[in-house]
Amino acid sequence: MLEIISTTNATAEMTLLDMLGKLDNFQKMKSHLDVKTNLFQKRDLNT
Repeated sequence: MLEIISTTNATAEMTLLDMLGKLDNFQKMKSHLDVKTNLFQKRDLNT
């Protein structure tokens, strides 16, 4: 019984870390897109 619980906790922990990793990647990707968007907007203002 204890083995099952500890395995479940480990799996939940891994899933959480995986989700946090994906969220971190998403935020990096989003900030990268925001930078590109800002550059496009500045370029449009200059023309």
